Amino acid sequence: MSEIALGFGAYERTGNPTLVCKNLYAESVLTPSGSRLQLRARPGLASFKTVGSGQLRGIGFRDGLFDNSAIVVSGAAVYTLTAAGVLTALTGAVAGDDLVDIAFGQDADLNSVAYIASGGALYKVLNGLVTQDTSFPEAGASSVDFIAGNFVASASGTDKFYYLAPAAVSWEPLDFQSAEYAPDPLVAVRTRGDQLAMLGSSTFQVFALSGDGNNPFAPYGGLDDDFGCRARATAVNCVGTLMFVDSRCNVRRWDGGVPGIVSAPGLAKLIAEADSMDLVAWTFTIPGHRFYVLRLSQSSTWVYDLDGEGERWTTFESYGYDYWRANLGCNIGDVVLACDALAATVYRLDEDRRTDVSDPVITQGCALIEAAEVPQPIASLTMICDLGDAPRDGDGSDPKIQLRISRDTGKLFGAWKERPMGATGEYKTFPPV
Repeated sequence: MSEIALGFGAYERTGNPTLVCKNLYAESVLTPSGSRLQLRARPGLASFKTVGSGQLRGIGFRDGLFDNSAIVVSGAAVYTLTAAGVLTALTGAVAGDDLVDIAFGQDADLNSVAYIASGGALYKVLNGLVTQDTSFPEAGASSVDFIAGNFVASASGTDKFYYLAPAAVSWEPLDFQSAEYAPDPLVAVRTRGDQLAMLGSSTFQVFALSGDGNNPFAPYGGLDDDFGCRARATAVNCVGTLMFVDSRCNVRRWDGGVPGIVSAPGLAKLIAEADSMDLVAWTFTIPGHRFYVLRLSQSSTWVYDLDGEGERWTTFESYGYDYWRANLGCNIGDVVLACDALAATVYRLDEDRRTDVSDPVITQGCALIEAAEVPQPIASLTMICDLGDAPRDGDGSDPKIQLRISRDTGKLFGAWKERPMGATGEYKTFPPV
């Protein structure tokens, strides 16, 4: 009996439809016949908290700060939110309606401090107050991060980044450096370990701590490249690995050396078709996996498993939409919070849940039999899957599996064929399709 491999990622641009997996990710499991890749359904979304009334513009968390609470920007309002669902409104506001950058650290008195860059200004969160930091020397800050006691913020529309030393209480006009490799404006500043990446519109340059208090950052030799960052919101530190969309619409992964391309030309073409301002990314972790979640406007959400095997790209989507409504998010320990793209709702991801609140999570896989130009007869197919794991009543208590086949490399598909997958306790009979 032949095995058919399920496909992931964007299929190459051959004129055929894009073959993808939806709402599935791969996990290696050991079976009696050896190691196999098992497809698992993505976590469902459970109702958690309504945060304010505006569009959710940003969420972030740093372990040990703000009493282990995340900071959430909803419209102009700012809140703290705990993993237990305790929501606290802060005094003050962040003007605008675009996505924001949030960085966490401490001041000289070990108070929790956060800076929020909105593009038009830089805001400080301290002791329950949100205020615009008018000491920032430029008209606006496009991005902000924190490294080794220093806050670092890029000045909007320039190649300059300013730094706030650990004991400093205000930003000084002379405490800046330029991304000197090229004069293109900085799109984002991002840290990874003890390195600081300057992502310009067309270049990439790395700095490191110099040990000189008067000039704390120095270029890290050999890590300058002629590609930039397409959008700040795509640049995400995924627990020690920086992921971002470059200026040529590739997705790159940076683990400390030269950032490598992890996307295929098919996905790059889809990214190019989306407006750069509509690209949004975030990261979350579950046991054994780190995910980079990239939404391409309203068209799709692509997810990269940093710890997966083989092809690591898949797609997530919500019922009735072409994309996943989990638009931004963060981990608070083992709890994953996700912000809705359309409402002021924060969800909690649940690995055992098969619905998004009350909407079903529909999974879909694609497989391609490489047969050149020789027709391959198929007498029957058997799908080996987890059976008997369904709700006892209500939605999902009578699960079905559907299959349709194309005999012309994906140009046209036949009708759907449907089979039952078994109610709770029916473990042994695999569905013939």
